[in-house]
Amino acid sequence: MDRNLQEIVSKSYMDYGNMSGHMRVDESKSAAYGLLAMVVGLSFFRVANILPLNNVDNRYICEDYVRRLIKG
Repeated sequence: MDRNLQEIVSKSYMDYGNMSGHMRVDESKSAAYGLLAMVVGLSFFRVANILPLNNVDNRYICEDYVRRLIKG
């Protein structure tokens, strides 16, 4: 994916979330970068079979992060 397009889409998404009141983040670029970094990192850990300490699917970590972003 084109890096500039990726940045524009992620910033627009986070800015829209802020304006609509669905997301509460102070810095949309940082929030988008953090979310993207977490998804990439968790995907790598899944492929490498590195599980969390509780040995469950690690997708709950990202889901929890998104829920916290939405609640503010």
